[in-house]
Amino acid sequence: MSIVLLFVTLIAFFGLGLSTIFWIGFWDGFLRASPYGKELLIDSLTGRAFGIPIICALWLIAYFAL
Repeated sequence: MSIVLLFVTLIAFFGLGLSTIFWIGFWDGFLRASPYGKELLIDSLTGRAFGIPIICALWLIAYFAL
């Protein structure tokens, strides 16, 4: 059971890291090309912040389901 939990945790944090790297690279290129980039960057960061509690909730569901 602990191996499955470790696997789920690694997938969650690896996915979070990949999405963070993708968004930083995407917005870095977008900010250089758009005069409205800063406002959109703030919207993206606040929108992405809601993904972290979702991942934590999925981790807790997997933990208690096992």
